[in-house]
Amino acid sequence: MSNKNTGLTLYLDGNANHNGNVTFDSFIDKARELQVLLERLERAYNKTTQTNTVFEIVDAKKVNPTSFSIAPTPKLQDYDPVPAFMWGIEQTQNIANGKPTDARITKTIAKSFIAIATKKENAGYRKCWINGSFDPIEFDDSFLENAKKLAIEKDDALTNKQWYKGTSTGSITGELRAVNDIKKDFIIVPHYGAQNVKCIFDENIKNQIPDCLFKNVNVSGVIFYEKDSPFPKSVNATDIKLIPDDKNKKHLINMKGIFKGYEKPQIDWNELLDE
Repeated sequence: MSNKNTGLTLYLDGNANHNGNVTFDSFIDKARELQVLLERLERAYNKTTQTNTVFEIVDAKKVNPTSFSIAPTPKLQDYDPVPAFMWGIEQTQNIANGKPTDARITKTIAKSFIAIATKKENAGYRKCWINGSFDPIEFDDSFLENAKKLAIEKDDALTNKQWYKGTSTGSITGELRAVNDIKKDFIIVPHYGAQNVKCIFDENIKNQIPDCLFKNVNVSGVIFYEKDSPFPKSVNATDIKLIPDDKNKKHLINMKGIFKGYEKPQIDWNELLDE
């Protein structure tokens, strides 16, 4: 059950060029960037690769500014999402105020701060901010500048690590979040590493993509890397497979006796070691 008193509200002030309204693409972009940021902050707080919080929309308003309110809800019965959520808000406030952040804040999270504060050319909104049981945090030029400084600081901590631009054949896993049929690409949000990975898909897998939306998938193909990161930048996808939910996997206890009656193979270990 969500705690409405612990959530936040995202506000987008309308653009005069659009009759004072917020454009749909800008609204979706900022909502997705906020979701990615909150998920990465939670994983950093818990020092895990798993996200244990779902954010419920508890209110939405189409007035100027356009807004929607979300509240953290636990995926697990005994998990309390509030400490991680409030810690994330505290780190976001530190960025806004130019204060130091927790050591658990990574370069990847710094990039998420940059993403949500970046206002694209001809953006369909005037300004963007969040508010809740804390002072308003505006994602303005000052916030963007502080986020960029943080990313540089995180880069300096990795001065001895160099990466190389190139390609390889392989696969990546993550949640398929968005699809563009016109450009024939989709976005994967990995559980760790890159903030998101653009995947350009072949025509032969086009019909599989709708069933994979908002689900964990494994994408195979040619992976492209840049010299500023060890994580994939994009993928020319030739295959996509759904990853089964853990709840559908059998526990080892439930498989007890499954091989009963099978003859145990005889293995010559010395022969294997001599190969």
